[in-house]
Amino acid sequence: MAKRQRIWARKALDRIRVVLHGRCNHCGATESLEMDCIIPKGHQHHAAGISSRACFYRAQLRLGNLQLLCTQCHTKKTSADAERFPY
Repeated sequence: MAKRQRIWARKALDRIRVVLHGRCNHCGATESLEMDCIIPKGHQHHAAGISSRACFYRAQLRLGNLQLLCTQCHTKKTSADAERFPY
């Protein structure tokens, strides 16, 4: 992947974090934040390159399906989602 694409993707992800207020949507933590689809969309995007992930998260943000969660809250939500949305 070209260096310019990686730089664009990192900036895009940083802008998304700013739009989402840079804190956990559940507990308000500001450290160890991860992007999470409110309604799960599978795990394919985790294996994609950074520019593909940035495009995926931008689309989810436009749909209103994206939030920031700290690692602990994200783990809890993922466990709950596994029960609600079995793939």
